[in-house]
Parts: sequence; C-alpha cells; structure tokens
Amino acid sequence: MGVHPRWPHHPADPQPGLGGARETTARVAAAGVAKRLLAEFGITILSHVTEIGGVHIAPDLDVTGEELRRRAESSEVRRGDPAVEAAMIAAIDAKGCEPGLGFEPRAGRFTTRSSSPRRAASGA
Repeated sequence: MGVHPRWPHHPADPQPGLGGARETTARVAAAGVAKRLLAEFGITILSHVTEIGGVHIAPDLDVTGEELRRRAESSEVRRGDPAVEAAMIAAIDAKGCEPGLGFEPRAGRFTTRSSSPRRAASGA
C-alpha cells in the first residue's frame, strides 16, 4: 500500500483512508437530513468556491442565488464565476495535486490549525 510522501500515515493505522470514508458517509447522510428539514422552513443551502491557489472569483459578481447554484453545480471545481474556472484548475495542476488528495479529519491527525483549545494546545 503506497503512502503519499507529503501526507504520511501513522504506523498504528493499518488501513489509512477507511475511517475517512465512513465519516464522509455519515456527514453526507446528516447533511441530507438537515437539508430536507431546512427546506420545510423555506431555507436552502448554497455553496461555491471563491478562491483556489490565489485565483479569486470577481469581487463584484452579481448573479442570483439560483444562477450561482447552477454555475457551481455545473463546474468541476464548484466555482460561481465561469471566467476563472480554467485558471483555478491550472492552479491545482501546478501544485501537482492528485485527484482526491486531502486530509482526514480524525482526532489527533489534523495538519492545520484547529479552533479546539485541546488540539491547539497539543500542537495538532
């Protein structure tokens, strides 16, 4: 089993990546339930990418929420501004990122700062 040299897994983790898939499944299911519940109150959820690798969408992007949703869902990188999609993809490619590369949000394995005082104190 290969390990990406930049993201080594802890030796005690015999099957890296499997916990991440289980957690993702639970989060996706919970989000689906929350989305339906919020829809009962006329609330919808919208997300889109505003920056990748220093490439930003236009600050004065003036589109409706529905148009922004349509654009994001039709985009490979969920961007709301079609003028920057190619540049965003080029920024990803320039970093040499493999598809699916990311980190697993499991306790003790964070590689970024955390708002949790316990994790921040431990340096995790």
